[in-house]
Amino acid sequence: MSLQVRVQKRRDGLVLDVDLGIGSGITALLGPSGAGKSTLLNLVAGLEKPDSGRIVAGGQVFFDSHARPPVDLPPHRRRVGYVFQQPALFPHLDVWANITYGANGRAYMATRVPELLRLLRLEGLEHRRVRELSGGQQQRVALARTLMANPRLLLMDEPFSALDNLIRQRLRRDLLAVREVFSAPTLFVTHDLEEAFSLGERVAVMDQGRILQYGPREEVYYRPACRRVARFVGMRNIFDARVVAADSHGLRLQGPKIDVLVTPGEGVVPAAGLAEGAGRGETVTEESGPGPGGAANPVSRASQVGPQGGRRAGEGPGAWPRSPQRIFPVGTNVAVAVRPEEITLAGGRQGPNMIAGVIVQVILEGAMHRLLVRFTHDAYDLEVLLPFRTCLENGLAVGSRAAFYLDPRALHILSE
Repeated sequence: MSLQVRVQKRRDGLVLDVDLGIGSGITALLGPSGAGKSTLLNLVAGLEKPDSGRIVAGGQVFFDSHARPPVDLPPHRRRVGYVFQQPALFPHLDVWANITYGANGRAYMATRVPELLRLLRLEGLEHRRVRELSGGQQQRVALARTLMANPRLLLMDEPFSALDNLIRQRLRRDLLAVREVFSAPTLFVTHDLEEAFSLGERVAVMDQGRILQYGPREEVYYRPACRRVARFVGMRNIFDARVVAADSHGLRLQGPKIDVLVTPGEGVVPAAGLAEGAGRGETVTEESGPGPGGAANPVSRASQVGPQGGRRAGEGPGAWPRSPQRIFPVGTNVAVAVRPEEITLAGGRQGPNMIAGVIVQVILEGAMHRLLVRFTHDAYDLEVLLPFRTCLENGLAVGSRAAFYLDPRALHILSE
């Protein structure tokens, strides 16, 4: 079962132009408010009509503006389940009646309802009225009612946004448990970064009506495609630089604020693999990218080790995400980014990839401290996220000077 969406829609100043295909599992649609996420879900569900395009789910055409005659299935014929921000339960009915509302078949209900009650932790609440339920319980009832119809596709529009953090975390686990039993493709809309990456096996980042990047969550999180995606997924340290050297160790980048080495494992081809006249930022394959005289590029898979240590790129679900191999000749202007949590204290290291500065602000984030560090005349130049204990033991406070290390394996060269 898959969903293919290629639609255009103008609405309230938003120009939505989306080309997206999802398969089984949960796909998180991540983006800021006003990006067009809810509008896209409404187009798939048939609650709004695209100006043009095509929507196909499981081989059935929901909408096709180019067909003759045009196809536009009404919502009730699409068999799409939709869970909204508000549960919209019937207040005069109990839990059992809400879940089975509109369902047919006594035998089906007798087997399906107990399964849903168990999966969604609603056992013992069957005869309670809506007013007797907590917000989290109401949302679980709404999800059970949606699944009762056995939808071919499940759409969820920020269903946990009105709940407190502890309840949201538990409901995410409930949804993952449901996913093990019900295989319908799920498109989950959120503007919460943590929620997107805890639920979505794949993530689509959307802004201003367009999909900026779509792929496995680790790839989107650690290897954003552009500055806009990088900032949205929390990769706030972005520096302009120029390639000043390239050899078997990787690229040497220098800029107004940094002097760093980026290893081949980040997705760059060593100098030995640079083709004469190669384009800047050109993508090549690892095995067949042309080197001098047509020889294969000598890109070492063994060099691709993640900054957490020991995780090689592309080896299993816990692997460090492998970037496409790209060519960056000497003289190329680039932007290089690094996540705040991938930066560590220098600890006596010497050489490139060191940055020293004065801590100008400390922001407490639970067990972590976010340090804003200045080493130029700007308000601050670097964000670092360190455990509270590390900050305490090293005396890191506002006004103190500290040196930090940017692991070459954690640096990412943005495509644009």
